[in-house]
Amino acid sequence: MSKQKRKSTGNPGFIDILKESEKKIVTSTKQLEDFDNLYGDILHPPYEPKDLLRIVEESSYLKQQIRAMATNIAKFGHGIKYKDDFDYDKEEDLEIKKEADREWDKLTRLYKYINPTEPYKKVVEKMVIDRESIGWGAIEVMRDGKGEVSHIEYARAANIRIVQLSQEENRPIEFKVLEKDDKGEYTSQTYYKKFKKFVQIVGGKKVYFKEFGDPRHMDYKTGEYGENIPEERRATEIAFFPIHDPTTDYGIPRWTGALVDIIGNS
Repeated sequence: MSKQKRKSTGNPGFIDILKESEKKIVTSTKQLEDFDNLYGDILHPPYEPKDLLRIVEESSYLKQQIRAMATNIAKFGHGIKYKDDFDYDKEEDLEIKKEADREWDKLTRLYKYINPTEPYKKVVEKMVIDRESIGWGAIEVMRDGKGEVSHIEYARAANIRIVQLSQEENRPIEFKVLEKDDKGEYTSQTYYKKFKKFVQIVGGKKVYFKEFGDPRHMDYKTGEYGENIPEERRATEIAFFPIHDPTTDYGIPRWTGALVDIIGNS
């Protein structure tokens, strides 16, 4: 008895479909590869700041220790002094000593009037409380028409985020520093640094800041750099103080290693 040939219906059978699917190649995974970048162009911190602040608030002894540390640093951890390579008493050039006197008086006035509503040490104390609570602290820095620092404000670190830079923005930027040479004269030296960009998010609204020392102009509403940004749209600067950790640019609180004990004793 001869075998009958199967008539073709014009529709592919299961075997044909399977063979066709075997020819297809999966080119790449669909998983998210960057687990730090969860907010679009905003880098996600390693811990949610609000959760850390809640733990600090509910732990009586942790809160007291952080405030004691902040008070001690703000009261004893700063002051005005000459650079290590300059000895005022041994300096023989009277013009240099006069310039040193002018700078000393200028810094003294700046230190005294750097914030119109609260002393310098109070601004620093608030920053340190943030830093020890969530891993980083921030101070907003303003400049006068000459480009010199004239005013600082405490910035609530829990609302500050680091912005992931675009390829064009993520490049070394030239800036200059005065350094003393072998002859005892100060000369301008050129350096390059990749500056960060920050954003403050409150109620869905965003305000952008550039990193302290960044010579470029930035639009505080859009975060874009440019040469022709009107003065009223120029971003101020953020002096960023993270507790260094190699896993993040934000910083991690010192007390997270004892987190289980802290929660258990709260």
